[in-house]
Amino acid sequence: MTVMPAWVIDKYGNNDVLRFTNNARFPIIDYPNEVIVKVFAAGLNPLDVSMRGGYGSATLALKRDPLNITQSGSEFPLILGRDVSGVVMECGLDVKYFRERDEISHKPKSMCHSEAASIPYVATTAWSALVNTGGLRGDTERWALGLLKPWTGAKYVTLVTPFLLNTDRLGIADGMLQTAATVATKMIKVFLVQ
Repeated sequence: MTVMPAWVIDKYGNNDVLRFTNNARFPIIDYPNEVIVKVFAAGLNPLDVSMRGGYGSATLALKRDPLNITQSGSEFPLILGRDVSGVVMECGLDVKYFRERDEISHKPKSMCHSEAASIPYVATTAWSALVNTGGLRGDTERWALGLLKPWTGAKYVTLVTPFLLNTDRLGIADGMLQTAATVATKMIKVFLVQ
């Protein structure tokens, strides 16, 4: 394949700069840590709308062309949108986490592609707020229970789950069992604290 359909922009501006084409250049793998994804669903978020107007263009240009070899404007036609769900078509040589035909980002089978495409920006924003701004860490769980006052109706809520760590370390089945055992133990602690 050399071309594909896409919504593109040829310059920065408002909604008028959006253009649909059946002849967008098909991406190629430039670096060994890249993958090509066949997109089944995409979501637009406020960042994409801002980028359409030029927000972040200098930073992205530096990322695309760190030595400033190409001329300004060489990024066009530009395809916006980073929240996608689809299937990996091709992997660079250094890619270990994904394989061809994997659904990204290893989406649950119970979730459709439209639902999965709505998650990335929202999830990373929430993660950034909790971890970077709020200071939440894997070790927060150890001391957080001690802050609750017994018998006052206090609730312990955590977004830190050992699921991914357990499944990476133990495999899917054993990782799920280990996670379930850990969550059950924490639930018992919460009920005892209340």
